[in-house]
Amino acid sequence: MPEIEKRSLLTRHELLSEYNFADSSERKARAGRDFIPHIRIGRRIFYRRAAVEAWLVQQERSARDVQAGDRCV
Repeated sequence: MPEIEKRSLLTRHELLSEYNFADSSERKARAGRDFIPHIRIGRRIFYRRAAVEAWLVQQERSARDVQAGDRCV
């Protein structure tokens, strides 16, 4: 089984700090299942850095699609 580099996983608090997410927003989004895929080990929550980056790109695309749709109306 390949080892996961320590830097490739973010704790929940690292995610909040590095990407400037609000604590309450992260909790609500995670509960709603429409957020970055995460790994739960015991009570701790981890995020793969690659998954965070991919999710951010997806959010940018969604925002652009909405903006483009507004211009077409």
